[in-house]
Amino acid sequence: MPTWTRRLLGAGVLAALLAAHAACAALGAGAGGTADFTLRDVDGRQVRLSDYAGRDVVLIAFWATWCGPCAGELVQLERLYRAYRGQGLAVLAVAMDGPESVAEVAPFARRHGLTFPVLLDEDTRVAAVWNPRRSAPYSVLLARDGRIVRRKEGFAAGDEEALRGAIRAEVAARP
Repeated sequence: MPTWTRRLLGAGVLAALLAAHAACAALGAGAGGTADFTLRDVDGRQVRLSDYAGRDVVLIAFWATWCGPCAGELVQLERLYRAYRGQGLAVLAVAMDGPESVAEVAPFARRHGLTFPVLLDEDTRVAAVWNPRRSAPYSVLLARDGRIVRRKEGFAAGDEEALRGAIRAEVAARP
C-alpha cells in the first residue's frame, strides 16, 4: 500500500475516532446530568436547564402529543409539581413532536392545565443526549447538584407514588 494511502486511511480512522469520542462525551454528559440545554417553550421564551442548577430539583419529562401514556403521566406530574414546587421542584416537559404535530403541543398543554414549562424539541437534539432511545414517556429526575437520581421509561397508573417518594427525598435534601 503506498504511503499516501496509509496516511489518508490513518487520518480517516483518527477523524472517526474523534467523532465517536465526541458523541460518547455528549451522551456521558447527559447520563451524568451535566449536559445543559436551551429550548423554546410554547410561549416562545427560552428556557435553560442550567438556570435551575443548584436551586431546584428538576424533573425532565420527555413526551409527545401522539403518546397515549404521556397524557396520563403529565396530569400526574402537574399534581406533583403543584404539591412540591414551593419546596424547590421544577418540571420541564420536553415535547418531542416533529413538524407534523408540533402545532398540537400548546393546545395539549392548555387542555391539560399544565403550569410548568412545556418545551419544544422538534429536532430531538435534547432527547438525543438525555433520552437516546427517544422513548415516550421518559423522565429523568435531577438532584439540585445535577446528579441523576432516577430514570423511568413508560408510565402506568401508580408510578407516580414511587416518583413522589423520590421527589420528596430530594426536595428534603437541602444543600
